[in-house]
Order: sequence, then C-alpha cells, then structure tokens
Amino acid sequence: NVYKSIKAFAETKPQLAGEDKKLLDETMRDYRRAGLALPPPKRKEVEQLRKQLAKLGTDFGTNIANTKQPVVFTKAELEGMPEDFFTKPGIKTGDDAYTVLANVTWQFIAVEENAKNEATRKKLYIAHDSLAKEKNVPLLNKMLDLRNKIALRLGYKSWDDFQTEPRMAKNGAAAQKYIDDLVAGIEPKFAAELAELQKMKQLDLQPSGNSAFATPRINTWDWRYYQNQLKKQKFAVDAEALRNFFPFQKVLDGMFAIYQGIFGLKFEQIAAPYKWIDHLQLWAVSDAATGEPLGLFYLDMFPRDGKFNHFAEFEIIGGKLLPDGK
Repeated sequence: NVYKSIKAFAETKPQLAGEDKKLLDETMRDYRRAGLALPPPKRKEVEQLRKQLAKLGTDFGTNIANTKQPVVFTKAELEGMPEDFFTKPGIKTGDDAYTVLANVTWQFIAVEENAKNEATRKKLYIAHDSLAKEKNVPLLNKMLDLRNKIALRLGYKSWDDFQTEPRMAKNGAAAQKYIDDLVAGIEPKFAAELAELQKMKQLDLQPSGNSAFATPRINTWDWRYYQNQLKKQKFAVDAEALRNFFPFQKVLDGMFAIYQGIFGLKFEQIAAPYKWIDHLQLWAVSDAATGEPLGLFYLDMFPRDGKFNHFAEFEIIGGKLLPDGK
C-alpha cells in the first residue's frame, strides 16, 4: 500500500532538502499520527477509538443545536433593551412576558450587551452556558477519556502533546508556556481596561460615586454590557443604531463589489439544483477577466430550528489544484 511504499523510501534515508524533505517528514509524521506504524490489532483499536470520539463530538454539537432554552422576563427586567427588540417575532409572549431564547446567539448577545439588570444578564448567561448539560456532561467525560486513550496508544504523554505536535508549539508544555507568557504580557493593559469597566459598574451600584464603595467584580455576564456602555460613552458608538445603516441586501451587494474590485472576481447568482431551505442562494464565482469558473458557494443566511445559529462557513467540497494547473 501507499504507506508501506513511502515508509520503504524513507528508510533509504534519501538526501532531500527544502520542500521535498518537509513533505516526506510531514507525510511520515501524519501516517504515524494516524496509527499506521502500529501493529494491526493496535491500529484497529485506535481506529475504533477515533470513530467513537468522532460520534460523541457530533452528538455533543447536535445536542446543543437541538436544545431550545427559553427564559422569560418582564419588560422591567429587560430595561435598556432597544424598543425594536420587543417587536421581534416570538419575543413578546404575554401581557408582560418576553421570552428570550438563550440558545439563539443574536438574542443572547443583544441582552448581554444592553440589559441594565445584572440579575437578568446572569440568568440568561447561565442558561446559555448550560445548554444540553444533562446530555453533554456525560458525553464530555467520555470524550476526555477517549482522547487520553488515543494519545497514549499512539505514544504521546497526553492529548495536549498529540494535538500540538503538527503546530508551531510542538508540545503541550510549549503551548502552555506561550499562554502564560501572553497573559503576563497583556496583564497591564487588561488591568487598565478592567478598571474602566469596574468604575462604570461602581457608578451603577453606587450612583453617588462614593469612592469608599468596594471595587465591584466584573463577572462573565457583565463584560459585554459594560464594554458596550463604554463604547457608547467614550466613542459615541451605538452598535444597535448602526444596524439601521447596514440592511442585509446592501451589505451583501457591497461585499461582492469590494471583492470584485480587489480580487478581479465576478459573482453571479444561479439556480440551485437542490434546496434544503427556500431562501437558499447559490452563487458562482469566476475570474472577471477570463470568465474561468473558480468555485461555487451557498448562502444560508437566516436562523432556524436545528441550524447552527452563529456566523460560520462550512466546506462541502474543497478546492484543489488539478494536474493541468487549473
């Protein structure tokens, strides 16, 4: 097979340099990481462990995507929210009941950035970070166990070392050192920015501005709100107000115009041979000068049940360089 042929070639210790050496070294490394250097029984075991891990990872994501987590608030609890938020479909669910879906990213971020009530932000944050926890915590424990088993079977001390080997860090210890050094380097700037947010929260808790009042803690459900308030006060930037100037079609047309001008591309919407949702769009990309086709992409832009609800791009068929150079 291919692995045996390349392994036999590598064992001749060919005098390679540059790209050729890099290609051979990384190919052999990737074969080893895949378990091909193991005896057949152990290789099969690693393959089975990988399949189990992949399935658990898929199940983990599916559980989150399929979870609806409604959290009901009164209008008073949502003080600070833009008025148009309350007119969005599905938000108003009673006389003084407004339902926010913690699993829907735009709703979650809108409340975390604008709701004045800390208890409201905390309640929604905990709901958001607890999506599918009953199903997923057991899965996560199994995934951690499988990762460790795979790493050990392949000869690594830990999953950290396995994951970082093909990357710049090369091992888990180096990755941890990088993080520690990074944290130490940004600490002064972080402390200064945190102090600004703490002053704002202190004024909310003690409007008189009494400096004797204890410095408040900026919790994970606080930072988006106070960062948003800081942008409004310090830079006069209101993200919600800016949305009115960027409707979907205007942004899409503008984005295409920029890419066409910079990269010499042409975008043309074509009929999709298959649609999984009515508003799906299929676009063809070509070289504006020669008309040579370069690729296709779908636009599926709006949220719905069961769909990943944040910004994302997923590859269907990857691009590649053909033997004829195209």
